[in-house]
Amino acid sequence: MTSVSCLDKVLDSNIISKPSRWAALGAVAGVGSIAICLWRLGKVSQDRFRRVPGLPLLGVALKLKDSTRLVETLEAWSGEYGSEGAFEFNLAGQHCIVCCSHDVGREVFALRPFKVTRARGILNNGLNLPGLFMVEGRQWSKQRRLISPAFNAMSVQSYLPLVHMIVENLIVELGNLAHEDKAVNVSVVMRCFDADLISKVAFNSDFGSLQKQSQELVDLTIFMGGFLKRMISPIPYWKAPWVGQWIDGADHTLANLEKALEKILEDPASTERSTVLKKLVEVTGEKLSHRELVANLVTLFVAGTDTSSHSLAWAFYELARHPTLQQAIASEAAARSPAGPGHGKADALPLAQAVWMETLRSHTVTPLVVLENLEAFTLAGRTVPPHTQLFMLMREMGRRSPEMQRALGEDWETFRPERFLAEDGSFVACASLESLIFGQGARSCPGRILANTVGPLVLSEVMRHFRIEEWRGAELGERTNMVQAPERDVELRFVKADDNMGC
Repeated sequence: MTSVSCLDKVLDSNIISKPSRWAALGAVAGVGSIAICLWRLGKVSQDRFRRVPGLPLLGVALKLKDSTRLVETLEAWSGEYGSEGAFEFNLAGQHCIVCCSHDVGREVFALRPFKVTRARGILNNGLNLPGLFMVEGRQWSKQRRLISPAFNAMSVQSYLPLVHMIVENLIVELGNLAHEDKAVNVSVVMRCFDADLISKVAFNSDFGSLQKQSQELVDLTIFMGGFLKRMISPIPYWKAPWVGQWIDGADHTLANLEKALEKILEDPASTERSTVLKKLVEVTGEKLSHRELVANLVTLFVAGTDTSSHSLAWAFYELARHPTLQQAIASEAAARSPAGPGHGKADALPLAQAVWMETLRSHTVTPLVVLENLEAFTLAGRTVPPHTQLFMLMREMGRRSPEMQRALGEDWETFRPERFLAEDGSFVACASLESLIFGQGARSCPGRILANTVGPLVLSEVMRHFRIEEWRGAELGERTNMVQAPERDVELRFVKADDNMGC
């Protein structure tokens, strides 16, 4: 006898009265519905990582209300919820998964740039800047193919005469500030230095930010602040006419930067020397459109200035905390003449290179990358629905990686440049770490070689001419902005090397 016929027999019997029959049917239907819901919930739970508790509707929004502590909070949660290499949370209705192990992260990076892209909050911000950083898919493939040769090792070496011009300007400015015998705001000086460096290398035009207030740098600062506001805003206020400009000023300053670069493009001097612009203009075959060319020069100026300046500020802060490293880098610099055949090559400066790489490792300016999947995929055995926000904790991946620990040691929280030096004193590269610092896989930063060449050179030349008074205050913390930065500006005292510092 089927279950239906059994039920009919019971209902037709005198055991259950007719008024109760509908109640019985309702009860059976309710039990069945609950059973189906429990089955579905069990199936869904199998596709979930451990979840950070949150409030209905809001999720963890209140826990993340201090955006300057975003990375700090996510890295702390990874220790509590990320034992599987990933965890998840609800952010005001948005499903988010945080990847905190390298193995899990690789599964996501393998899907870039076509199935996994930058998050829509970054791309759809009303700032039409079709440069390499902002575009995706085939548009990205085309630009990457055309731009990469301008940043290979041979091209970077050809830019070194321009690099040295700006480094010399930096030494002069630090000398002037040291003469005044007051603390130097290294964060500001390095930002000016990088703005001048990028403008010189990109299009042979020194903005002169080290000597005077540069309007281009002012516009850049406003633009970056506006970009961040739009990225974290739950409301797309910039879609209303004039509202975006009134709130953050990003549209106007982006237009100013583009006009400045348009003017530079018209100047024949911008391609008279070996510059990034000259390399891009000389590409044979398919070329960047004029709009793409301008957008990529703006992108280079924005991204290069906002990342390397913080890394240099962190490096000088660590040198102030480790005076013996200052003397060692100075001795390394003194062992080779500025005009010598090896001048300008980072591999001739193993200690300075080790300090630079250790700074990038311990004070990563991009410890968080926010992505989004365009279609469902499987991650660590679980199904990830389309348009899930994927928070990639790059620094945490390195910290947890057995491969990294074998290569660099388990003392991940200690600033120890010697981990990058072999027994003979030569620099030891770690490709896996660099892939986390500069971006994994196809979407890695094209400026990696330039940054890793300029960084050690700056440290070497500054230590050749100056010593930094020892840091006596509490350790500097971090804050999350567009990138991870010191919690406040780094201020240090520089003394000319021929003066007696007692160190």
